[in-house]
Amino acid sequence: MDRDAFPGDEFPDGFPDGFPDDDGGEGAGEGPFEGGPEGEPAEEELPELCDQCGSLIDPGEELFALVPDSSALHAWDPDFDGKRVLTACSIDHLAELVDQYRRRPFVVEEQWAGKVCRALEQHGEPLNIDALAHASGLSADQVDRAVDWHNERARRWRKRFG
Repeated sequence: MDRDAFPGDEFPDGFPDGFPDDDGGEGAGEGPFEGGPEGEPAEEELPELCDQCGSLIDPGEELFALVPDSSALHAWDPDFDGKRVLTACSIDHLAELVDQYRRRPFVVEEQWAGKVCRALEQHGEPLNIDALAHASGLSADQVDRAVDWHNERARRWRKRFG
């Protein structure tokens, strides 16, 4: 998928419910980023770090952006796959981060490979292609392409690093 297919501001009216927002308004403290799966309690809240420079950000001073990223997979909610939340300490750092992700190609097979891995991890046992397709929400052809993509990267890694 061409990176230019994504507009620079995917959510012009703000983050959807469940994504962090910068004003503590609707959506704050709710959704998949609060607590764990099945409503497990959230761990102690830690300060945010800037994804660009790594510095601690004072509460309420964080800046967020949502960018397309084929390597981003949510732990249990496929609706958030392919979307990465960036956190920055300044508008300049946020702009640099967004620009970095804008230049990164969105490789759909990479995202599918992540969905396959998540499905296998959640089931904890081998699955045939049809069961894996069902568990991952993909078609059998998409599962095949995801496995091919993953295996090609593994072959490249082995060739390079032994």
